[in-house]
Amino acid sequence: MPTRKSTPGRGHRARASARNRVHHVTTVTPASLSDLAYDDGAPEVIDDLAALQLVNPTVKDYANFARNLPCLVQIAERAFFYANQNRRFFELAVATPSEVIAADVASVHANVLLHNAAVIAVAVIPALRPSDRHARRQVGHAFLERVDDDDSVVRKDVRTAFGLDEGDAANLSADALAFAAARARTIADHGLGQLHRLEHRAALRSFLSQPADLDALDRTIQRHQRAVENIAVALEAAELSPEDCQVLEAARAGATLQYWVAVARFALSHDHQDRGLSYLLHGPIAPTAQLYSAIEIADEIGRSSRKMIREHASQ
Repeated sequence: MPTRKSTPGRGHRARASARNRVHHVTTVTPASLSDLAYDDGAPEVIDDLAALQLVNPTVKDYANFARNLPCLVQIAERAFFYANQNRRFFELAVATPSEVIAADVASVHANVLLHNAAVIAVAVIPALRPSDRHARRQVGHAFLERVDDDDSVVRKDVRTAFGLDEGDAANLSADALAFAAARARTIADHGLGQLHRLEHRAALRSFLSQPADLDALDRTIQRHQRAVENIAVALEAAELSPEDCQVLEAARAGATLQYWVAVARFALSHDHQDRGLSYLLHGPIAPTAQLYSAIEIADEIGRSSRKMIREHASQ
């Protein structure tokens, strides 16, 4: 009796189909803030400027920081993310009872502060890569859309801080292409760090409830200033090897940048009243025009944010 060949038939196809079948899980899109599935287990919220700050850095730490600057594409994405979360809040608030809105408004305030920190970090950190230059311009253009047309001083600061008038057409195009590639890699690699959605209400409230320690920031600023001065003295020493000079030059750049990160945090602190920035902007470490404008913007949006939070807290 002839042996019957085994051929892929319906059973084989059925098993393959079962293996390849995608099981769709139905998700409900929230229609109001009341529909959000809150997650009280989200990790601590840390803003971008705080994340950049080195703790008790050594000369080597400063040098490594200057040589490994953070990716502005990632920071810009976080800035846009937090702005989008607040847009999402107001869209959901339309169909939300007022008492629920009042309970969740702290998330809006926290998102504003997180957005502000990311925006200023993009302005303060040097944009050395083409993708970072484009990311900085994107954030600057988005910021400029919120500035009144008749506020020429702030508009000029924004253009300077975010390099909106730099580069010719060819460079702008090359930067945009590099940004598109870097952004795609960032999203594919999940390189945005921990992002906090409206659903992370408890973590956002905790972040908002922790006022900046201005005395600690003052001490941090002074520590970085002394480091810049000490490194400058060390660079004048005789018989330094080329390698030592390179490390010290990088360390001086890193300490200077840490100084301005701390100044930016001071400027943005949402609870300070009359402690001005003029002594910092006209102090021993002179800012570039770009940095000067960035700190001026930080002070402006910091005061605006503090006023908004105080007004809502008093209601």
